[in-house]
Amino acid sequence: MRIGIFGAGAMADALGTRWAAAGHELMITGRTVGKARALADKWGAHTDSFEEVAEFAEVALIAVLYQGMTSTLAQIGDALRGKVIVDCNNPVEVEHFTLVTTPGRSMAQEIERVTGGHVVKAFNLCHARVWQGTHRCSTAAALSCPTVVTIPPRWTLRAD
Repeated sequence: MRIGIFGAGAMADALGTRWAAAGHELMITGRTVGKARALADKWGAHTDSFEEVAEFAEVALIAVLYQGMTSTLAQIGDALRGKVIVDCNNPVEVEHFTLVTTPGRSMAQEIERVTGGHVVKAFNLCHARVWQGTHRCSTAAALSCPTVVTIPPRWTLRAD
C-alpha cells in the first residue's frame, strides 16, 4: 500500500517505521524538510512536497501538531479528496493539555471539510512510544500497530 505521511515527528516516526518494516511504500513530507528527509532515509522511502505526497498516497497519515494544522491543510489542498486520511492528532495546547478547537467541532471534521477526504481518527490515545513497541501501558504485552491497511471497499486492519 502507498501511504503518504504528513509530519516528521514522533508519531510519524513510530507508525512509519512499523509500516515500512511491513513492506508498505511510504512517502513523507513535513514543515521541517531535514526531519522528513531523515525519516525517509531511515525507511528507504521518499520525500516530496505536500501536494506530491497527497497525490502519491492511497492512504494518508496526518501527524502534525495542532499549531501546524492550518498550514499543513492549506498545502495539501484538495489533493486528498476521496482518500482515506488517518488523523492521529490531539488538538490541544501543550502546557495544560486543553482542547483548543471550537466547541462542537472536531479537528477530524475540519480535516475532512478542507481536504474532502474520509477521516479516520486513530492512534491518538497512546504516546508514540507505545506504537514504537518500546513502552507498555500495563504489565500486559505491548500494543500492536496495524500494519496492513486496504482501502474501501475491502477494509482490512491486521496487527502484527
